[in-house]
Amino acid sequence: MILFPLLCENCWYLTAHSYIARKHFFTNEENGYFKTRRRMPVLQNSTTIITHVVKSNFINVLPMVVIRGWINWMFSNLVTTNK
Repeated sequence: MILFPLLCENCWYLTAHSYIARKHFFTNEENGYFKTRRRMPVLQNSTTIITHVVKSNFINVLPMVVIRGWINWMFSNLVTTNK
């Protein structure tokens, strides 16, 4: 997909025959480069991916929870003593 816009942009630097040959190589319906390229299958319900996401989110949230708890503990008496 990245090469095709470059090919269209630089079509004036190629001969007409070279441009048509390259265009045919990329966009041929039966055996073109974009039609025959294998794509990786999409993983639907992989437990390893879900576990990794949960672990990374927990690691990111844990310091915030600890610091917030410490701040609440330190300043819990501030409101009651200032009245």
